[in-house]
Amino acid sequence: MFIYIKYGDDQHFLANPNCSLIIFRNYLEEKLNIQHPDTVDLYDDQGNMKLLFRMKDQFENLENLFEPRGTYYACMIKRNPADNSFKSVVALDNNAKADLIDTLQVQCVTLEHPKHKKTARKSSLTPQMKKGKGSVKVTLEDTSPSASGKSKTDVGKKRAVTHS
Repeated sequence: MFIYIKYGDDQHFLANPNCSLIIFRNYLEEKLNIQHPDTVDLYDDQGNMKLLFRMKDQFENLENLFEPRGTYYACMIKRNPADNSFKSVVALDNNAKADLIDTLQVQCVTLEHPKHKKTARKSSLTPQMKKGKGSVKVTLEDTSPSASGKSKTDVGKKRAVTHS
């Protein structure tokens, strides 16, 4: 399986994502001449980034992440060398549309300041406000019942039981 990667002024190349993340990213960085601390990523026609740099397993195969013969566009995530924070997302395709660039910039802000953590489980989630370092963060606390019938927030709590 191959994918098309577009960049520059109508330049493109084929890439085979049927390999590990670390090999694929190294290939992209070399091909696009991206230097550390900046990071390379790909996005589709709708501006959805693949977030290759956020994947935890460097040896995970990427074949299922891409559509066969799909077209993807290269972008560079600029980072602040002092604290490694995200500065901006730069489309490496010279023909990128303005609204697509705006979509990438919004994703950069979201990457730096995520609204809340997500969970894959289907359960009732209660937002909890936590303060820290001058900002307020929203985290989600799982209150779904466990096998014992108690919610995870009830587990470990002592309760006074009165008998009449």
